[in-house]
Amino acid sequence: MLPACAGNTSYNIIFIEYFGGNNDLYCENIWQGINEFASERDISCKRISPSANTYEAYYSAVNEAVNYSAEIIVVPGYIFETVIKDAQSNFPDVKFIILDANINTNEFINSENVCSVSFAEQQAGYLAGYAMVKEGFVNLGIMGENIAAVLRYSYGFIMGADSAASEIGTNVNIYYKTTENSAASPDIQNTASEWYNEGVQAIFVCADNMSYSVMAAAEEYDDAWVIGCDVDRSSESSKVYTSAIKDFSFCIKYLLEQYYNNGSFISGQILMGAQQDGVGLCMETSLFKNFTVDDYEYQCSMLDEDTVSELPDEESVLHVGQLPVKSAIIVIK
Repeated sequence: MLPACAGNTSYNIIFIEYFGGNNDLYCENIWQGINEFASERDISCKRISPSANTYEAYYSAVNEAVNYSAEIIVVPGYIFETVIKDAQSNFPDVKFIILDANINTNEFINSENVCSVSFAEQQAGYLAGYAMVKEGFVNLGIMGENIAAVLRYSYGFIMGADSAASEIGTNVNIYYKTTENSAASPDIQNTASEWYNEGVQAIFVCADNMSYSVMAAAEEYDDAWVIGCDVDRSSESSKVYTSAIKDFSFCIKYLLEQYYNNGSFISGQILMGAQQDGVGLCMETSLFKNFTVDDYEYQCSMLDEDTVSELPDEESVLHVGQLPVKSAIIVIK
């Protein structure tokens, strides 16, 4: 699994996944980008799995990576934010890339060795909502944990669906529910089954493990579908109609190329949106019949000018019931 890494006692690039991420598509997408980049350039790399889901275990994994003489340590998600804030000053000669996080680098003692990458979830959500309504769906749902990223996904999805519905001259109904965590559970599966039974055609699941419960519910109905998020979920169920993705593989390759090809480490906070090919839809594996690649590319090109590119980026994002929609009817569940 680690062709670029075998036999080494030191590694140029080390990826520390979150606990339990070794079979996770989210971590796999990041690792794929690292491993492909390293293999193509004969650069050594390694993947480390923490022993537990604790600060101590994550920081111990960083120590392990430093002991392997890592030049660059890559970590995924907000769960690593505190760890990297502490590690960056203790290991100033190591470069850290934290993907899918929003660190205020001004808080760092030494911010020049940290790149914190956030993604415009609202743009990916917008594309998914717009595409599904253009495809012909008018009864949709959104589920996810009550965190800022999910709010941005939801905001964009609703605005995209509303925009497409206004163009077509129809109304779209959107069920909306947030939860305290993103875990799979019988309650989530039951709720999804109830939604499908009430006429919801597709549910946008803005969570990882939760999606398995919704997929299981969708299997009970012929015309029930799931919209995945973060990575391409099509391999997990035939019920995945499309996925709103953050292209972690593309992003990490871009950052590594800047460092190894151009000698420039991009530090600070950067935002990856559709215009940087950082977010989008998985058109290759989507089941679209009416929404075309040309439609998709046009919508991506318009995101530079569209107000969706300027949506709120913090937890103060407008509650969905207050969104300025014209053709979307939002039902808070």
